[in-house]
Amino acid sequence: MPLRLHQREALDAWRRSISAGVSRGWIVLPPGAGKTMVGVRAIRESGRTGVIFSPNIAIRGQWQAAVPEVRCLTYQALANFGDDSGGSTQLARLHPNGRALVAELAATENLMIVLDECHHLLRTWGRLLAEVLGLLPDAVVLGLTATPATALTGAEATLENELFGEITYSANIPQVVAAGDLVPYQELGWLTSPTAAERDWLGEQQVRVQELLTHLSAPDRASVPLFEAVAKLQANVSWEELAATDERLTDALLRLAHAGYAEPPIGVAFGERHRRDPGIEDWVAVLNQWLLPLVDSPDPRDHALILEVREVLPSIGYRWTRRGISAAASTMDRVLARSASKALAAAEIVALEEENLGADLRALVVCDFERAAALPHGLRDVVTADSGSAWQTLKALAENPVGQRLEPLLVTAGVVAGTPSSSRALMDFAADRLPGHSLDTAEEEGLVRVLGWNVRQWVPVVTDFFQMGGTRLLIGTRGLLGEGWDAPGVNCLVDLTSATTPGAVVQLRGRSLRRDPENPAKVAINWSVACVADGVMGDADWRRLVRKHRGYLAPDEQGDLVDGVAHLADEFSEFRTPESDGIEAANVLAARRSRERDRVTEQWNDPRIRTGREVSVVRVSSRAKEPLTGSGFGDAAPRRLGPVLWPWALGAALVLAVLGLSWWAAAALVLTGVDLLIRVIRAGRRLTGLAANVGVGRVAKAVADALQARGLVSAGAGAVAVEIRGQELRCRLSGVPAEESAGFAEALDEALQPVSRPRYLISRLTADPPRLRDVLRLGLIGRETVLETWHPVPSVLASNRDRADAYLLAWRRWVGEGEVRYARSPEGEGITRAVRDIDPWRLTSAIRLHWE
Repeated sequence: MPLRLHQREALDAWRRSISAGVSRGWIVLPPGAGKTMVGVRAIRESGRTGVIFSPNIAIRGQWQAAVPEVRCLTYQALANFGDDSGGSTQLARLHPNGRALVAELAATENLMIVLDECHHLLRTWGRLLAEVLGLLPDAVVLGLTATPATALTGAEATLENELFGEITYSANIPQVVAAGDLVPYQELGWLTSPTAAERDWLGEQQVRVQELLTHLSAPDRASVPLFEAVAKLQANVSWEELAATDERLTDALLRLAHAGYAEPPIGVAFGERHRRDPGIEDWVAVLNQWLLPLVDSPDPRDHALILEVREVLPSIGYRWTRRGISAAASTMDRVLARSASKALAAAEIVALEEENLGADLRALVVCDFERAAALPHGLRDVVTADSGSAWQTLKALAENPVGQRLEPLLVTAGVVAGTPSSSRALMDFAADRLPGHSLDTAEEEGLVRVLGWNVRQWVPVVTDFFQMGGTRLLIGTRGLLGEGWDAPGVNCLVDLTSATTPGAVVQLRGRSLRRDPENPAKVAINWSVACVADGVMGDADWRRLVRKHRGYLAPDEQGDLVDGVAHLADEFSEFRTPESDGIEAANVLAARRSRERDRVTEQWNDPRIRTGREVSVVRVSSRAKEPLTGSGFGDAAPRRLGPVLWPWALGAALVLAVLGLSWWAAAALVLTGVDLLIRVIRAGRRLTGLAANVGVGRVAKAVADALQARGLVSAGAGAVAVEIRGQELRCRLSGVPAEESAGFAEALDEALQPVSRPRYLISRLTADPPRLRDVLRLGLIGRETVLETWHPVPSVLASNRDRADAYLLAWRRWVGEGEVRYARSPEGEGITRAVRDIDPWRLTSAIRLHWE
């Protein structure tokens, strides 16, 4: 079988590494890109004795089929990962068979070990692996994974470097799609509201939490009032030190400051993530800082306060410990995560996709678990025991007319079930695949379970049945179908899971991205479902959806490849939960985009994707609903007043002729009039120029030139690219490294914000559209009526006066007249107080990561 482009590149990189004497490496390829074949070739070319470890039975089976001559094991062959032996070393966790296996491997000469899906190792038992490999110093070790290095935590990245060294080769999903080895895909979101019972219960909890927050902010509630403690915290510790030690706390303080609960720190700008109301996690971070010092207080109010908070915390997903507040399971989060509305949403989605694809539909709905555990007592009248389960989802789909047409089947590690019709069809199909094997059925809640076989038998049979269209709708669990399971026909994936780790997200999407030999034009659509509610705790499921899409690229409404939830809808932000009254419009948009599979294919055919790079783009929209222009919002060219005023000069000359003045007197008067006329024309041009709106493009060029002048970026105004996409203006600095692109975007975003507490301010002279008397007043007597508008100098350019002056120079070139003032001077403090929170641009800006 010929190798694909990225397989060849990965193997070439591995060969170069081996030739250079490096015995360990790490290759990153997306699911479906052919990691298995890379490992097979690497083992065979090495001439060594190969041993392959994989995370589950399904993946081990794929390796056994590909290289039957090589020993294939699961990681569980070494250790019981749920068992903490309490030994002094990680090797103590090895069970007896694991110790024997390690001893056998240590005695094997010319050994090569392949660790498939090695991201599991870093998160589960990486230290144990380090000790095991320490006993095998001469072994060649190749790690294979679909999880990009950028998704690793700091600790995981350190451990990865210790185990494997630098990455040998890496390719992301867009690059493999562009090469034609994965199918074009689209990510879409579907939002739901809680059911009536869920909404009522959530509303009661929201009221309780809001009342608590209001109660806690009372000035006499404790020996040290809440907001006094916040002010002391900011006064006693430098902001830089606080941000370095607890970024979660500083983010919370900035959100509280933006909402008016606290004073913003000097010189710190509000990023998009701060320009929203504080969430429950922000209040908890601040409460923790407030309450911990009160634990040993002699004041009885403080002890009563801590007890009150302690009782409320479990309902919002936290608990009180001796070390303060820590995260715990949240009943409110559980209601949203397992809302019965999600199964109904899955039914709506598959009905929509059946309309789009007809007989070609192969839909996969993935849940966290087959059946739910017992409910907490307080939720028994709110949700059913099976809410959020694969079984409940099957029931909802089986009750839907479209779902019935699709002959749905549930397949997990413990059960196969379906409607009476789909179960009977499956049994007839299985009779040919398992000759001599007798299957039986059992009815449960109107559904039919198929009995008499095991998971190793039913997974391949159900998969083949699905591939040939016997069922067009599979419901399963992430544990069985989320990783390692291969059905190339899947073209619609509905994600009802709560898993948000990059590895889980990438693996689950990998189920739909494989090319289908039976459908060369396949386009995959992956649906993420979230239940959102208004209020301080209604965003838990939305934040889960945000984490799923963070670091994941997909086409947005305009066809740009974009990271994060912005590819679901232009208006979506990871820092702002959609309002409940916007759910219907968001779903209508998703439904429309699902019908545009041909457009998705065109978007992925852009040849630039193959060699693209990450670029930070500032997206700007106008709150004033002003028209868009090519160079920015309201970037108007100044009007010339000459054609209007010159007829006045001609009229004056005629009047003089009629009066019959002597030629020299007339000449003197004409010269005087011409001088006045020139002054009036200049005045008109000045006022007209000041009245013209300055576009975002000009501000962007000023920012870029200032950054370049001080060596912060390698390109200036000439590299600024501005384009209008939909209802947004998108601005970026092209042709520069990713870190420079990000720095420019952050600076431009800050430049477009209202004044808060910057280190430096910069002014812009403006005027109302000039009337004739304004022009004459300025031209004849030198009196002008202009306004001075103040803006923040971006923090990177406000670190010292030299940088601020560079910004002023660029500002005068691209934006207009202005001055810089130090905000902590008496004059600057007065200006700051006068203009704080006034928004002269009337724009909304946000930074998004694009692939270009």
